[in-house]
Amino acid sequence: MKRNIQLEGSKHLSYLSDSTIDNYKDKLIYIQNTIAEQLKDYPNFNGVSFSDVSAGGIQIKGHHMKINGYHYGDSPTIEYDFSNAEECIKIFIDGWKKVDNPDDYNSFIKFIEDGEKYGWD
Repeated sequence: MKRNIQLEGSKHLSYLSDSTIDNYKDKLIYIQNTIAEQLKDYPNFNGVSFSDVSAGGIQIKGHHMKINGYHYGDSPTIEYDFSNAEECIKIFIDGWKKVDNPDDYNSFIKFIEDGEKYGWD
């Protein structure tokens, strides 16, 4: 069964199975804290959450201070055995650094506004 859970030190809910939480909670907290430490000089970074949405693993979702209700940036997928966790941390951090600028996040905000106003079709 999957459920929403707030991991220690997180501002956001993650959507994970009970077995993932039981088996990998420490690794998820490590990933969350490592990313936060690496992005501490990026004031728009507002933490991460994790989603197991049957995408072949667990996605890392980024949260932006100026974007509410939507994830922002790359969402790398951690394999269920966590064999690529370090690679996913790097992908997330590098991706965040590329898109945490006014041109990119304002464009994303405009995309959200248009989608909410006119529909997502």
